[in-house]
Amino acid sequence: VTEAVVLAFGPMCRFLSRDTLQSNLLGMVYAFLPLYAVESDTRHQIMEKSLSLIVEAGLQKARQVLYCHLNYVMIVMHSEIVSNLVLSHDKTCLYHRNFLLSCFFLAAKIFPQKVLEFVLDLVDSPVEQNQLGSLTLLFNIVHQDYVSKHLKEYVLKSFTETLGNPSNKVKCLQSKVLMEMEKRGYLGLEGTVVALQYIVKNCALADDITKSSRDHFNNSTVRHSFEAVLCCWCTDDTVTEMLWSNLLKFISWRICSDALPVLCKHLNVLYSRLTEKGYSLISNFEEMGYPASPDNMLIRLLLGASQSLRGGHECLTLLHSLSPIIHPRLHSVWEHLIPPLARSLTESQGEEILLEQWQEGLYVLLSNTLSSVADEAWACSLTKAMTRGICTLISTSEEKAFLCQCVGVAVQHVSHQDTVRDVLQDSLLGVRYERPVEREGLAVLMGLCASAHPDVVLSVLEGVEKTDPEIYCSELCSEFFLIKQTAEMTNEKMPSTSDFTIALILCYGHVALKAPGGLLHQRMETDFFGRIRHFTTKDSSIRLTLCRSVGMISQAVLSSSHTETPSFPAKAQLLETMMTFIKEEPSDPLSSPVRLLALRTCVTLSCFNPVLPDVHNTLLHICAKAVLTFSPEDSSGPEPQVRSDTLNDLAEALLDLLLHTLQQNISPARLQEALEPVQAWLSSAHTWERVRAIEITKALLLFYLENFNPMNNLIFPVGELLGLLFPRCCDTEPSVREKAMECVITVLDIWMRGEGGAHKSCAKYLNALKESVFMELDQGTVRVSCSAVTQLVSQLLPQHQLKIMVRGLFDRLLLDSQPSCSSAACITITHLFQAQSKKLASMFPDILHVFVCCWTLDESVRECLRDGIVCLASHNLKHTISFLL
Repeated sequence: VTEAVVLAFGPMCRFLSRDTLQSNLLGMVYAFLPLYAVESDTRHQIMEKSLSLIVEAGLQKARQVLYCHLNYVMIVMHSEIVSNLVLSHDKTCLYHRNFLLSCFFLAAKIFPQKVLEFVLDLVDSPVEQNQLGSLTLLFNIVHQDYVSKHLKEYVLKSFTETLGNPSNKVKCLQSKVLMEMEKRGYLGLEGTVVALQYIVKNCALADDITKSSRDHFNNSTVRHSFEAVLCCWCTDDTVTEMLWSNLLKFISWRICSDALPVLCKHLNVLYSRLTEKGYSLISNFEEMGYPASPDNMLIRLLLGASQSLRGGHECLTLLHSLSPIIHPRLHSVWEHLIPPLARSLTESQGEEILLEQWQEGLYVLLSNTLSSVADEAWACSLTKAMTRGICTLISTSEEKAFLCQCVGVAVQHVSHQDTVRDVLQDSLLGVRYERPVEREGLAVLMGLCASAHPDVVLSVLEGVEKTDPEIYCSELCSEFFLIKQTAEMTNEKMPSTSDFTIALILCYGHVALKAPGGLLHQRMETDFFGRIRHFTTKDSSIRLTLCRSVGMISQAVLSSSHTETPSFPAKAQLLETMMTFIKEEPSDPLSSPVRLLALRTCVTLSCFNPVLPDVHNTLLHICAKAVLTFSPEDSSGPEPQVRSDTLNDLAEALLDLLLHTLQQNISPARLQEALEPVQAWLSSAHTWERVRAIEITKALLLFYLENFNPMNNLIFPVGELLGLLFPRCCDTEPSVREKAMECVITVLDIWMRGEGGAHKSCAKYLNALKESVFMELDQGTVRVSCSAVTQLVSQLLPQHQLKIMVRGLFDRLLLDSQPSCSSAACITITHLFQAQSKKLASMFPDILHVFVCCWTLDESVRECLRDGIVCLASHNLKHTISFLL
């Protein structure tokens, strides 16, 4: 009964007189309190409608009474609005919540100060639901535009004091309020700058990888909502100058780095609008006292432009607009430099642009700018500012590396050596050596600087090298902690002596690439190889860097040399070092690229004099063993595709080394020297070793075929090569069989070209031989194919080469791991003896002896041996029986 009476108060209030309502209003409102204590959503929805009618009537007939108790009424209504937010998807709840909202709006219209104080106070509540309810009320109050102008400043200022809640739900509602404020004339009032700063900070939010992309309130959603707010604010023509001056300041703030593309986009719009109004960019920049100097502004925008697909065009366009601020001569210079570069991005139509290629364009822009302006004082100032940026800006490693290269470009235009020295020393202290990208950036900086100031660079590196690494790293750690305190860095690793050593070695490599050729040749032994070759360590990272630097220095010397094979006294020592690295590398896993880089470095070092035949021969065998023995399958190693790619790269590097050996002197003797390290692996028990060995053999023979001089081919070892390769045509692995036959054809082709006219006459035999690849390994096919090859070979080869071939076949028969290859060797020997018994008569005892020694081999081989012994007996029965007995 009580509930029914209370719920009837709402409709009754419309008909009560003013006096009656004023005397009973307080009792009616407080009568709702016990009913709200009962949890029932359906009952609350009916009560909300009744309560809203009472409040509406009170505002019309009993305003003073309601004013005294308005806080209590608003608390009740606010709590119901908050509870209905949880069920916002329910249409009934939404309908009844609108009753309460309309009461709030009516109260705000009559008592704006009191309602706003209540709402703004709860906006700063520690309870998220209370904040969401209050922000919903504030949004609607701002939207209804009940607030007078003198209260708008109070609302904006009070609202900005509540900003800073980490909840993404709260932030999304805040963005709606801020956007609505722009539409209702709040901009330009006290608190606008604070609100603008908050908007920009949220435009810089990084994607939250811990949240699902389906989450409606992730960082990406918040960022997009605040980007929309900033876009809306920038359309307000009344605050263009205020927005321009403040957004320009935010460019130099590190916390706003990720918002740089958005900032530049809107600053470009604001600049166009200000230019139309005749705004003086230079005078206003000086009057406003920007915290960032023009040089820092250039650096910041150049860093932003370094990301081609993320703000590159916007940053370049703004940089062009700000050119009068940065330097008076820049505008005319950049008129011809920046538009084509920016246009290349827009013309790409979203296609991926290689980052290295794009950044190289920016380095060229910077270099051309400094050359065209030709103001060394400005070049010095800009270089110092960039160096301070390396030391103080806690940016990403990629940005710091980019800035290092910019310093390297800029310092080339500085002639004062003391300034160059200071820049290099400060850069050495500003890089975080524990980060590979930054080490690389520092090394490139040193290299670029060396193109103009090689003596200064080498002097600075020498001074650093003479310093005890422990002492130097302690200085780096002191600098590190200073930066950490100022930037509040967390989870950062301190630099170690190993990291510093890696950077130092890398610097010498890059300096050699850029240093003048004359100086490089003069000081190669003392200032380059002499300073890095003593770094012998078990640390794989240092070994990797040492291989890289030795390769870079060697390549630089070769590129700048006027002779094909320059002399290098330290070649033997460095080759020994590389061989040690290759031998000591663990066989698995292949995750470390030390072996591959050491191999490639050996290829480059082999181009120098002296020749060192013994060292080189040892090197070939070590490298062949290191490459050919790797199994293509290993569960403990990297991913299968990665492993396959690594093995291919290693095989390619080994082939390059062997080809270089052959290329130095394309002769039969050098061909044998190149083939000898891989010969043993042709008959290996492991399939993968035979596959790689035959592939390398084929490549070497084809290279020789294409490049040899027939006049120098008089002693070509055709018999030895055929004895080595022909049995492989019966290998159990199809790919080995096919490539072995191609090798045999190539060997015969080389031999026949050396014989002159015989080449054309035997072309048809070669084509027929190519068609008879041994795809089947049954005895019948093997016998027919061996017979055909024997017939061709016996006609082409002279007696001494036939004997050499037979001795080669002996090795295959005795030592080959594949019974099918031993059988082929036996069959070939038998047919050769049968076809050329007179030429091979002196080898009769040797052949018979080998056949008998092989009697313990596989049954398929013994069958071939029986046929061979029968053939021998048919030529010399007495000797055969005597030997067998």
